[in-house]
Formats: sequence, C-alpha cells, structure tokens
Amino acid sequence: MSHRTALASLVLVAGLAGGAAPVAAAVPVGGGGDPVSEALADRDLAAVKVKVKDGELPTFLWTRVRGASTYLVSVRTKKGSPLWAWSGEETKVRLGDGLGLAGPRITAPSVVQVFALDADGALVGFSKPVAIR
Repeated sequence: MSHRTALASLVLVAGLAGGAAPVAAAVPVGGGGDPVSEALADRDLAAVKVKVKDGELPTFLWTRVRGASTYLVSVRTKKGSPLWAWSGEETKVRLGDGLGLAGPRITAPSVVQVFALDADGALVGFSKPVAIR
C-alpha cells in the first residue's frame, strides 16, 4: 500500500465515522519511520501539536489550525493495528468518547495522530504520531 493510499484510507474512514465511532484505518507503520508523516513532509501544511493526558481512557488535546473546521484523530498500535478513530470540530477528545464501557482500551504500545481539514475537506495540517503510555 502506498503512503498516499494509507492517508486516503485514514481520511475516508475517519471522515465516514461522523464522530466517536470505532473504525478501521489502513495506516502501515514500521520500517524507517512514520509513512504518513513522510508522505506529507514535502507539502506546506501546518504542524498540529498533540498532548496526551494518560489514564485508562486517555484524553487527547491539540492546537487549533488556522482554516481547519474538522479534526480527524487516529489511534493505532505502534505496529499499525487500528484501535479507534474520531472526527469533530473540538480540539479535545477522550478515547472512546460516546461509546461508554464498550469503548477501546489501550493494551499495547500505541500512538495518536491528528489531521486537520478545512471546510472543503482538504488537509491543512497534521501531527506526528504521539506515544500513548
């Protein structure tokens, strides 16, 4: 799978989630670094800074991006297995929001990554993967 296909899969699947719904996302990880970040490195996109408040259900907070109207959040294991995705206008979300006890749990080393989209759905910013402890 190419890097562009991986990103397109993430954006499509997370965008279709329409909120806090568990979805699958094809984002391969491994080798020489994060393929999504590498594929986007040559584009003029804003850097999104992400903080993680650890806990049984971690909370993710990120910086606003000028021109962004929607944020896509992808949580996956470091090996690339999808755990959870979310989309919305807020700049803060808790893992599994809206799912209650049926929500995902972090049981393996994992990362969170945030993508910022404008009103037309164009990518205007992204974060590097941030470790979840």
